[in-house]
Amino acid sequence: MPLSDHEQKILQSLEKDLSIQFPLLEKKMKRSDTRFRPSFIVGTGILCTVVGLAFVIIGLGIGSVLLSVIAFVVMGAGSYFASRSVALARLRRHLQHAQPPPA
Repeated sequence: MPLSDHEQKILQSLEKDLSIQFPLLEKKMKRSDTRFRPSFIVGTGILCTVVGLAFVIIGLGIGSVLLSVIAFVVMGAGSYFASRSVALARLRRHLQHAQPPPA
């Protein structure tokens, strides 16, 4: 449901007031943190998945159940973070390219 002109003006005035009252918050919201880009998180997740899989195989080969279980958890966590950051990157891209509804 699109916002009316009055609601848009109220929202813009609230945004302006917040930026005046909390300039550090505004800087943090506008700044993009390059340390945690989705590509970095995906790469790290894939690396954890591959290393975890390798250690699962090694653990099974030497008969260490504990090593295999820990490696499986690392592998699962890596897969989770990689897939989650891909989904978040797609959502951000979609929101950036979304057209505002006609007024």
